[in-house]
Amino acid sequence: MRLVHMPCGTHHFEDYGYERYPYRPVLGEEISVQLLVENANEGVSATLFWEKDGVTMPEVTGKRVIRPDDDRLYFRFSLGSIHELCSVTYRFSVNDGNQCSTSKDFFFEVLDETGLGSLKRLLKGEHCAHAVFERLIITFDWSKSLRVCTLDPSTKVEGALVDFLTEQVADGIFLVVQCNPFSWSVKRYTQTLTGSNADSYRILVDRSGLVHRVTYTPMISCEYIVGLGERFDRVNQQGNAFLCRVVEHFTRQGKNSYLPIPFFMTEKGIGWFSSTMRRLWFDATNGLKLAFDTPQKGVLTEERWLLGNPQELLDQLHEFTGRAALPPKWAFGIWISGNGWNTQRETMEQLQALEEHMLPATVIVLEAWSDEQTFCIFNDTQYELLDQEKPYSYEDFAFPEDGKWPDPKALAEEIQKAGLNL
Repeated sequence: MRLVHMPCGTHHFEDYGYERYPYRPVLGEEISVQLLVENANEGVSATLFWEKDGVTMPEVTGKRVIRPDDDRLYFRFSLGSIHELCSVTYRFSVNDGNQCSTSKDFFFEVLDETGLGSLKRLLKGEHCAHAVFERLIITFDWSKSLRVCTLDPSTKVEGALVDFLTEQVADGIFLVVQCNPFSWSVKRYTQTLTGSNADSYRILVDRSGLVHRVTYTPMISCEYIVGLGERFDRVNQQGNAFLCRVVEHFTRQGKNSYLPIPFFMTEKGIGWFSSTMRRLWFDATNGLKLAFDTPQKGVLTEERWLLGNPQELLDQLHEFTGRAALPPKWAFGIWISGNGWNTQRETMEQLQALEEHMLPATVIVLEAWSDEQTFCIFNDTQYELLDQEKPYSYEDFAFPEDGKWPDPKALAEEIQKAGLNL
């Protein structure tokens, strides 16, 4: 019997029947968890046992969930809503009459959505300033472009105590920060390009005060928002909203992307870039709202506001991310591919056809070589499962002579001999 529960799910855009909703519960939200049971007999019963801050709570009986075109066993467990900040641990126990299986323990913190708290002080250093709030610190650094960060409140920052500051961050561009009430803005003389205030910031915190998400609404007036990586829907993302996260979704991607980039620019001569490696929500349906999942210590979020024409904005972006190198000469040649080339024999026939017809290709693309379970192991390969922490090597695999790929290494060598890159 196999119990499948992935609290965060496989992909955010689809319900697979074994997630937790919501993944990070907030005070008062209805919480449910889902479970998939495989390799079990009929007459299965599933129970969830859970504790709240170590106190045992009433067990929850799973309700069978019928999914379209899927006859596997799914269960849903409702924990209701929780109205106090706490830690929750839970596990599943499943019995099919012949055997009983218990899952490992799963854990989550109930979070609270709140504001920044009171502003304690505004400190000005050399080319930087720190707005120290009760629950986090907003830092401004104008030594190179304008870098705006949020830090956890335990971070040590220094500077002279001030109530107001105006600093030139570029030719004709000024950063203005004031205390009472708190706000910051980037201005081109009297025109405000972007900025925000304390009320626009919302954070998710646990009971110890650690921040799990930062949301805020930077003020930005523009007709066009261009960028945010590879997009399949439209060029102008003004009026759009999506999760900026790598998504492996074959065809009809919609708002999903293989290659999202937390960067955009507008027709107003201002651009934005974040170095976040975590999930980022972009929402330009009514103004602009940005939400960042965060680590709990150190730098929580980092953004850069860039200034200039489009080419200058891209140039600044590449200073932070690295400049693209010119690909090798063979990459500019003819590429051949076919999603049906799914055997070594078929691939060799394509190489022979290239030679027969004297076609000057430089690249061959094989798409259908892998299995559908790991996506990184050749079809028909024989191997023993290893511990997930241990990587496989070529020697771990046996390739049947009558299989689809009897000798991948020899195939790669033949492709190279033919003058192609695989």
